[in-house]
Amino acid sequence: MMAARWAVPAIAIALLLGACGGDDSTSATTSAPAEASPTTSTTVTEVAEAGADISGTATSVVEGAKDPESEVNAQEGSDTTLPPAIPPYEVIHRLIVDDRTTLVILVEPGAYSTVQLENLVYDVVDTYSPNTAIVVDGRNVADLAIMDDLTPEEQSVLDARTFLRIENGVEVTFYGPYADAGGMTVGS
Repeated sequence: MMAARWAVPAIAIALLLGACGGDDSTSATTSAPAEASPTTSTTVTEVAEAGADISGTATSVVEGAKDPESEVNAQEGSDTTLPPAIPPYEVIHRLIVDDRTTLVILVEPGAYSTVQLENLVYDVVDTYSPNTAIVVDGRNVADLAIMDDLTPEEQSVLDARTFLRIENGVEVTFYGPYADAGGMTVGS
């Protein structure tokens, strides 16, 4: 009788230990901390049992992402493309005289926001560290920007098609259609 009395608790303990062992789990989940950014990804990996087909058992999920198949042409025909944060540009002329660098930068003709032009300034200063930079919207105007003796007509064209100038590496003045923006100092 004494052996039967201990057999029941021993069986119960054996069942509890078997259920809590964790070795029979078929999936493991790794999640991001609660304070993570919205683009943090979570990976769910399915653990395959012996002899099972293991192809396609790992899946990566971006938190907050929408399933593209679930949205059936929700905004068909709408243009949600945002303008670039920095307008595309090209350094047309780079002059170095007495350890002073002058750049003439060409941007596509068009209407840019002041923020886009400020971002352009930061990118140019960070990338090239010029003493002087002139941003214009035409190749012929870029050529005028490096000429010394301009006619009044050429100077007028240069003034009308110059977006901004960087002087002393940090002092920015806006011109032409952006003259109302005034100026700024890089780094302040």
